[in-house]
Amino acid sequence: VKDFENAPLPTRPLVPNLNIIHDRVVMELYRGCASGCRFCQAGFYYRPIREKSADRVAYLAKSAIDATGYEELSLCSLSTGDYSYLKELIFDLKQITDERKVNLSLPSLRLNSFEGEIAQNSRRSSLTFAPEAGTQRLRNVINKNISDDDINNIGKAFAVGYQSVKLYFMMGLPTETNEDLDGIAEICQRLRALYYSEKRQRPLSISVSCSVFIPKPCTPFQWARQITIKEMLEKQEYLRGKLREIKGVKFSWHGAESSKLEAALARGGEELSDVIEEAYKSGSKFDSWSEYFDFENWLSAFGKCGIDINDYSREYSLDEDLPWDFIDTGVPKSYFKKEYEKALAGETTRNCRNGCNGCGASKLGRCTII
Repeated sequence: VKDFENAPLPTRPLVPNLNIIHDRVVMELYRGCASGCRFCQAGFYYRPIREKSADRVAYLAKSAIDATGYEELSLCSLSTGDYSYLKELIFDLKQITDERKVNLSLPSLRLNSFEGEIAQNSRRSSLTFAPEAGTQRLRNVINKNISDDDINNIGKAFAVGYQSVKLYFMMGLPTETNEDLDGIAEICQRLRALYYSEKRQRPLSISVSCSVFIPKPCTPFQWARQITIKEMLEKQEYLRGKLREIKGVKFSWHGAESSKLEAALARGGEELSDVIEEAYKSGSKFDSWSEYFDFENWLSAFGKCGIDINDYSREYSLDEDLPWDFIDTGVPKSYFKKEYEKALAGETTRNCRNGCNGCGASKLGRCTII
């Protein structure tokens, strides 16, 4: 969609008669992302960036709220905090939501895009941030362009009444060491120090969620190896021990076996269609629910098809033909290769809003930040 401002969007969505995941009005602010995080598939295949105006989003939100009766409005984009007109939009939306007694919620924000004024105008329950890595060194590797100083921005949320923070990280990222995992615990300690620097009656709650890195096609990390299940379990236990020592921290993590399977399905070629069919015939259904997930059944399916699941978690050669090379996302393989080499050297790439990096996606349509 080249003209995203005037793209048709239903303002009278179907109201389901059962519980759904996004059981609220969801407004997409813009398509694409300027951050260039090297692990993120969506950040590359949704390029180029196309934004809706604040007036357009407010109109669509008001229409959808009035048509559905939903009691919550959520703003949705890959990096909502980077939306050019966010403060203006939240001011407009607050007038709409306050009048109709509707909650306004913000999704996960980048630490360096968060401002206390934004927090003050959204509901005061819990804020979600995704530092992704515990140290500046590793954030440079993955091109998560935030600094340790940006963490102080969360103090602005504490000042307006928030006492719950959710943090998302990944483990098993390329070049990761235990020092990077230690950094996750150090961030939690810093947040506690920020919160309790003022006298507060309610205790601080910190939720740390840590997923396992999955190398995804059409990203700079498509060549990287995935750590073994043994390494996953060791890292999870190591981090759990570190966080157990910090009061008020709740730790959750993704399953090692399901992460192993996800990497295989992400990087596999047409040969995996036989594996998927075999696993299905053997009873694999609803695998996203842990009580139905049977990893041994999947391993058996791989074995029956003569395929080693470990072949998909190895490091790939930069000159290797990849099963997904025929897919054209608008960003050429040469750009991904350059970014991967910069990652291994610990070099960052600037945010697209600070200047075009020449990824090639702007040729797909009008890029509103160029």
